[in-house]
Amino acid sequence: MQPLEKLKNALAAVGLLSMIGCSTIQEKEQPKIPSEKEKSSESIESMVAKANPIHLSSEETTYYDEKGIPLQFAEKIANMRDRYSARSYELGDIEKIYFSGNPDLAATLAALKSVGGDPVFNAKSIAKYVQIGGTTSFAKELASLVVMHEPLSLRIKREIKPKTLFDGDDIVNYWKAKGDPEFARSLLEIEKKRGTHLFADGFEVVDYWKAKGTVDYAKRLNELEDCNGLDPFLANDIIKLRKIDAPIEDIENILEKRNDAGKRIFAGGSARRILEEKLKIDDVLNVYNLEIDGKQVFKGSNNAVEFLSIGGKEEIAKKLVSLKDEKGGQYFYGFDIVEVLRSGVGFPVIEKMYKIRNSDGQLLFPHASTLSIFLLDKYTLEDAEKFAQLKNGQGKAVFDSESLFKYTAAQGEVTFAHQAIELKSPSGNPLIRDGYQLAEIVRYNLELNELKRYLKKYDKDPYAGPKAIMAARLRLEGEDFVFKDTKKPNLLLTFPTYDHNGALHTRFEREVMKGWLREHYDIRIEIAHTEKDIYDAIDNTPNLQVLWLAGHGLKESLGLSRASLTDLPEKEYEQTRVDTGDAEFAKYLQKLAPNATIILHSCSTGSGSNNEVNLASKVAEMAPGRTVIASKTSFNASEMNIIGYNPLDAIIRDRENTYKVRYENGKLTVLD
Repeated sequence: MQPLEKLKNALAAVGLLSMIGCSTIQEKEQPKIPSEKEKSSESIESMVAKANPIHLSSEETTYYDEKGIPLQFAEKIANMRDRYSARSYELGDIEKIYFSGNPDLAATLAALKSVGGDPVFNAKSIAKYVQIGGTTSFAKELASLVVMHEPLSLRIKREIKPKTLFDGDDIVNYWKAKGDPEFARSLLEIEKKRGTHLFADGFEVVDYWKAKGTVDYAKRLNELEDCNGLDPFLANDIIKLRKIDAPIEDIENILEKRNDAGKRIFAGGSARRILEEKLKIDDVLNVYNLEIDGKQVFKGSNNAVEFLSIGGKEEIAKKLVSLKDEKGGQYFYGFDIVEVLRSGVGFPVIEKMYKIRNSDGQLLFPHASTLSIFLLDKYTLEDAEKFAQLKNGQGKAVFDSESLFKYTAAQGEVTFAHQAIELKSPSGNPLIRDGYQLAEIVRYNLELNELKRYLKKYDKDPYAGPKAIMAARLRLEGEDFVFKDTKKPNLLLTFPTYDHNGALHTRFEREVMKGWLREHYDIRIEIAHTEKDIYDAIDNTPNLQVLWLAGHGLKESLGLSRASLTDLPEKEYEQTRVDTGDAEFAKYLQKLAPNATIILHSCSTGSGSNNEVNLASKVAEMAPGRTVIASKTSFNASEMNIIGYNPLDAIIRDRENTYKVRYENGKLTVLD
């Protein structure tokens, strides 16, 4: 194919033939704000993509110019991503697609949509598929397969939803494995008792194909029943059983074993482990039936199997069961016995460690599970004694059981804890008050020199420590601390100092805060430890068009900090959260622009029926005319979908979950 012909084909494939001859990106078009009617029918993925198009960086522009790749083509491919990812490609991926000689295939792959409306392929997986010579028909057939599954976020409600079985990477891997689409389709005949499909992810189909699995083998195993009266196996169990060529008769024999009450003993996972470890069923039953002082030691079959697999002996089990907790009850049970034995630590050390207390007199390991995990993480008796002795500037123990668990789970060291406790701002405000902060620092790989710099920024603030840690987590830089009021509308974005699970900063830092929002607004960023921090920030930000409050939430409150990290008396702990009782908040909300948008980036603040009081409705009532957007349930950062600017508009997870409300003419109106 001639170069000019290739260029024409490539541009035509992505709808850009008319742009031949253009070597630079035209002036950026402002995203079109969809009407309410359009919003109701358009997919969330499409709205997010339109509102937040990817533009090539200067580095990318230079690279593609040098390679002779039209920038419009590169930018079009760059925008082939799902609603949750800003950039799903590397520089070389677009180059591979352009020079593949098969731009029509790339365009076809880009057009394939999942049942939820997201692209099946992103730019990276398109590049891989084109490079390995995948065919259009293969990709289309796999992309058409839909299964019923139970999303993790909906398991509390026990809801079953449809999903596309294969994503782009799965299709790439199945092609590489010379997979048969008909085999994948046949696996869809196998359903679990709840109505979900046994194979609910494309990678499971790929792995089962590689294991030389058959549809009949999977069907027969799925028809068996375990000790819970349920389907005994997950797809992953069946894949592993197939890899060891486990006979179905042997599996049936294990699952049919019953106790004295006539109930089945083994779950599917236990049966798989017995066969994987080549354990004798009689030995497993002897351990399962082991009693000490008339009590069964291993109540779960899986614990008995694991105890045998690590070479556990009855003698050590008896010693561990003899240890008592603070209330005189049994300290070690089956699972904990297995876990502590995995550590390889002898009984004399275990006997000493489980009694260790911190300087406030609290047990460091009140439960056997915390001790076994501590030992499995390769910490020693000496480490435990040193952790127990650490005190903060107020003379209180730094670590209790839970904070030590979090710190050691992040592989924190005693020496590092000592150094961090010594850090203070120039005015003497400490970085550390308790072990939870230390765990946060280690978990997010924050450097002490970096924290020292942020401490200086918050020097005289009594809560300099918690604010410095959150600022470091968000990686705030010079421009983030300086509010510049230009012709753009103004937005106040507040983050709490309390974020126990990291839900409130990853996507903000990477995409939203430093990318999408800053393109459209002059942003003031505030780390809020108490309500006063939010009130002061509103006072200092003129003509606010958007107030974006982030924090972990409940129906009637949005949390800012842990009360234990304040100097407030207990009766004033309410200041560590924004809640429905904050009548004084109304005075500050009146300072927002009359048509402002208020985002409550917090779980469940819009929960309840439309006539119930929740934080969102209360805020709307205190800010007449302004639009409040909140979530009815829990969600994660990737589910905050910005679909429009000026006025700012968002969908949290989906339309059904989004609570959008406005108070006007003396009544509350729930908006579509």
